[in-house]
Amino acid sequence: MIGVCLGACGETQSTPPKQTMNSTKPVHANPVNAGQVFENMMQSTRELSRRQPWNRDTHQLNPYLILEMKPEDWTGTEEGRFAHSIKIPNPVPEDSGYRPGMTQQEYFQHLCKNEAGEFIFKTAGNVESIAQLRVRPFYKGSDGAHLHYIEDPYGYFASEVEDPAFQFVNPKFHLYSQFEIPIAGRREYGPALRQTVDKSLYAPPPPEAKFARFFGGEDGLWKSMRMTYKTGLASRYGFTWRGIKRPHDREMGIGGGELIVLDLKTGEVMGVRRGYAVWNRGWTGRLCPRYGYSGGQDKTSNFTAWFTAKVARPPEWEKFFERKAVHRVLSETPTGQR
Repeated sequence: MIGVCLGACGETQSTPPKQTMNSTKPVHANPVNAGQVFENMMQSTRELSRRQPWNRDTHQLNPYLILEMKPEDWTGTEEGRFAHSIKIPNPVPEDSGYRPGMTQQEYFQHLCKNEAGEFIFKTAGNVESIAQLRVRPFYKGSDGAHLHYIEDPYGYFASEVEDPAFQFVNPKFHLYSQFEIPIAGRREYGPALRQTVDKSLYAPPPPEAKFARFFGGEDGLWKSMRMTYKTGLASRYGFTWRGIKRPHDREMGIGGGELIVLDLKTGEVMGVRRGYAVWNRGWTGRLCPRYGYSGGQDKTSNFTAWFTAKVARPPEWEKFFERKAVHRVLSETPTGQR
């Protein structure tokens, strides 16, 4: 994976060597970076849309939606503004270490070595309940093709957005007993699941409700999960997330994000997970930090809890990670890399 992903990734693209009368040394063009690849993609899509406009009779979905997409407003909500206002003990440096001529792979490896990782400043034990303070948007598969659209491509995992409660409430498998989230983040179930989930999950929120509280899950089954609405949070500990915005990251095809665990009573930052993802005409499985759970996955179910449970620790948090370690594989090439 490098700053040029035209054809097979892994090789720096260049012009053919030029021979001169005075030297036989090859003269290479400057490497193409991901930002230039993306702009070429957009230009090609614009030209195609002019030659072959969207025909609604033959194509239900607009194949040119990427041309209408704008980067997300990272601080457009109260929750977003709060997330980006948090001062952490180990902020990213203004100088990321990028130097002209770096390939994508070199820059990615530099960030992984010098910035990515899990940083735990304080822990709490016997934590039964945790709150998600900022709802993540749900993205369509094609949204990832846009280099600048998604705020935090590293921290995003679709299943955690589709059904977040089941990613955290699972006391049978040593996670939390309760989970709270702003009501906008709860799943709205369709009729097909009425026999599968508890009827409380279908209840509409009252006007005064601000949060959904999930609890139960004692047997690890969907039917035992229940929900109620609240005007405030009961959890002592919570987490939020934010993207990393800095010169050179996106132009090199790197998207970073931070997961921040907080003591909601004191406002203290207890831990930060910082990670980076690689874009290659879409966000890929090339990530750091590495985990290798579930046979080599660096991002899958319980992705957020992989970190929160080390900081705001459920009563049997160590058993949770013992289970994860059984099928852990840290290969040289991450699963899902492309």
